Amino acid sequence: MHEATVDRSVVALIAGVFAVLLGARLLGAEWVAPPEDGVGPFPSTGRAVMFWIVVAVAGLGAVACLLARMPGRGRGFPTLLLGIPLLIGIVVVLGEPIYNSHQVDLRAGSFPKDRYELGQGARIRFFNAGDSEITVCLGVSGQCSSTATGPARLLSPGITLLPNDRRAVTMPDQVGEYQLTIAGEGGTGTHRNTVINITEWD
Repeated sequence: MHEATVDRSVVALIAGVFAVLLGARLLGAEWVAPPEDGVGPFPSTGRAVMFWIVVAVAGLGAVACLLARMPGRGRGFPTLLLGIPLLIGIVVVLGEPIYNSHQVDLRAGSFPKDRYELGQGARIRFFNAGDSEITVCLGVSGQCSSTATGPARLLSPGITLLPNDRRAVTMPDQVGEYQLTIAGEGGTGTHRNTVINITEWD
């Protein structure tokens, strides 16, 4: 088979994989973009391992595309180099839904930190990594607020998480500080309260 034909076939294959993944992502297929509300860590260990395997394969593929176009090999338009941005696109499509958000692991009725700095419209996931039920809401010192400014989902009575449960919330575009607390008897840890500071995107 002619070298140029092989190059086109390889690029077409990579483009096909990218198109399938992108289409699945846009349609919300769970095998590409798992639901942020659910059970267990996010991403799961298996999904994280699979993603890094794809990263490694894509990296090797990009290197192979570059080496195949070293000086002295072939003439004309370097078709195979088109595979590199497509490989990068595959990595982005798979990685964006599982890494483009912030996860807060709750343990022993406590937030890990007393302050978070996030950009406008950021997604934040709350994951109950402890062994008892935890309720997170807008408020202070265990008292949930029904009138505070912030995501409606976090207004009183807030979000109740069973052990090993996770819930996602999209923060507002409005710049400012949002006070969260762990409600009731479940909030006994060092950081019972936390502040999410929303700043403008640079």
